Amino acid sequence: MNNGNFQDRVAIVTGAGRGMGEAVARRLVAEGAHVCLVDRDTAAVEAVVKDLDADKAFAVTADVSDPDAIEAFVQAAVDRWGRLDMLHNNAGVTGRSGPALESDLDDLDLVFAVNFRATFVAIKAAVPHMMGRGGAIVNMSSLFGTRAARGMGLYGASKAAVIGLTRTLAVELAPSNIRVNTVAPGAIETELLRSSNAPLLKPGGPTYDERLKTHPMARAGTPKEAANLIVWLLGDEASFVNGSIYHVDGALGA
Repeated sequence: MNNGNFQDRVAIVTGAGRGMGEAVARRLVAEGAHVCLVDRDTAAVEAVVKDLDADKAFAVTADVSDPDAIEAFVQAAVDRWGRLDMLHNNAGVTGRSGPALESDLDDLDLVFAVNFRATFVAIKAAVPHMMGRGGAIVNMSSLFGTRAARGMGLYGASKAAVIGLTRTLAVELAPSNIRVNTVAPGAIETELLRSSNAPLLKPGGPTYDERLKTHPMARAGTPKEAANLIVWLLGDEASFVNGSIYHVDGALGA
């Protein structure tokens, strides 16, 4: 726990309807923050908010591939609570799973619009509201943004771009006391992980669960385990951590 240092602070979490985004949002609210939960799935994000303190959480339905929608939910959070202290760019897509050169430009545009451009646009919209007070931004990359993975080429490229952006903005925003870090998960048990792996499984080959058993810890991580790291990076206990890449992958990338 961060000992309540999120009391009355305001956060935006994208992709908050399930998985890691949901786990981060729940943890922040539990520790006193006000959280704007963003997801393109209205039913999913509203179900999460319904289970939280109504004074500390509200849901916004938005597709982060739409820059206007991003600017709108950033402004909505500020209008509601008068400030913005934290941003977690979690929303993402894997795109087409398979050889990179079998993808087309529509595949590329979608993956980069959601995974990279949305991260850039959200930070650009959020930073003016953090000036003078400081803030913390955590972007979602991936283990595949730091190493190659067959069948995940465009996804990995988009996540590598997130890492590059994170490092640059950490330096540029440091004088304003706005920290920018990135988390690069390995196998975290989410719907996205299972759906992206399904096309890569070969008939007669190892199943999804059998493949997990070959990982160093012989399992996938949980969204809560990833959220523990993300929430720490958003809090004051990480006040001198800036421009860093944190792996939460059970030693898969070691």
